[in-house]
Amino acid sequence: MYSVSPFVYAFETPEYSALFNFFNGRILMCVSNDEREDLSAILKGNQGSESSVLEKLVSGDFVRKASYDPYKMLELVYDDYNHCNGTLTVIVILSEACNFRCKYCYEGYDGKVMESDTIDGIINFVKNYISNNYCKKIVISWFGGEPTLFKTEIVAFMKKLRTSIADSVEVSGFMTTNAYLLTIEDFKAYCEVGINGYQITVDGFEDTHDKLRQLASGDGTWSKIIENLHAIADISSPNLYVLLRVNYNEDVMVRIFEFFDYIKSEFGDRFVIHAHPISKLGKDENDSVCNKEIETNE
Repeated sequence: MYSVSPFVYAFETPEYSALFNFFNGRILMCVSNDEREDLSAILKGNQGSESSVLEKLVSGDFVRKASYDPYKMLELVYDDYNHCNGTLTVIVILSEACNFRCKYCYEGYDGKVMESDTIDGIINFVKNYISNNYCKKIVISWFGGEPTLFKTEIVAFMKKLRTSIADSVEVSGFMTTNAYLLTIEDFKAYCEVGINGYQITVDGFEDTHDKLRQLASGDGTWSKIIENLHAIADISSPNLYVLLRVNYNEDVMVRIFEFFDYIKSEFGDRFVIHAHPISKLGKDENDSVCNKEIETNE
């Protein structure tokens, strides 16, 4: 007997049934009526004999034997990442200031910027950690607010950190950004100081994205982001990794696979896509966006 992983999200449209596995990023889509009926039965616990759909579910870790503990596996992965690979990841939020006003955002847009003493304290923390622990790599993960509002401070920090620790310790960066200000010139500047990982959000095509992710002025942002993606797509930089995150509600979901095909046709394999359902994370005014949920299989 198999059970569905708690990291799997299932939904249906008139054209297909699909599963997202948020643990490993895999997607399974069933189009034919036979496959959809088989999938529905399996998800309800009526698994019967082996089938091609069940084989796909097992191989993609959408389902596991009932005795399997997925949370134990998650704990092991976490412990391995934090204690066995010699990597220290530090998340830095310079400010909650942001040029966007996304409909589902949970932040308060506080414009206060981190003081220089605190920035120096982060560098001293890293130095002390390296002195007392096995550490071969430091990852500075820039979050916000919107990090690209503070390019000068970020570049200066990365340069200072690099000169403050031994050359034997690798220093790299990751940035979660809306990419509206991520021009080719700024992108190159970030890459030069070791920021080689990026998460950029594009919520489907222009019609849905611009309803969800607007500038503070209320203007749309999709076309500028796509323009910047085109500009950076051909940049060659060691270990460069760009993740395109798609937050979806019912409106985005209508054309999500068409959007995946669009990204593939425009950028090939340059970017990795990760889709995630929109969640209510603290603001009551977000209900109109977050409560438009996808119909799921129970």
